[in-house]
Amino acid sequence: MTKAQTASNYFDVNKNSLTYDESYSILDFIDSVDPDGTSEELFHEIVDTGRWESHEFTVFKFSDDSLLGVEHSEGLTEYQDSTGVTDVYVVNEVEVMTKQYVKAV
Repeated sequence: MTKAQTASNYFDVNKNSLTYDESYSILDFIDSVDPDGTSEELFHEIVDTGRWESHEFTVFKFSDDSLLGVEHSEGLTEYQDSTGVTDVYVVNEVEVMTKQYVKAV
């Protein structure tokens, strides 16, 4: 089992036992599933924002080259609580081609 699979399973087992006040912050969650600190953040995107929190998606790469996608929310003020980590799953990297259109000279 890869580290990303282990982390995803860990979240699935523990998410229902957390209360709102105990919800994982993204850093707390990564620290709990990667205690040796070898993971690195590969991608981060703000998916949506509301009045009080932003909804974000982050991909981490572990030392065994497995990739973990984490959906989480962050409070937009220092006083704002957030729902923390909302979903965790194994992801794969896929190459995507895009087209651009530029003004003809």
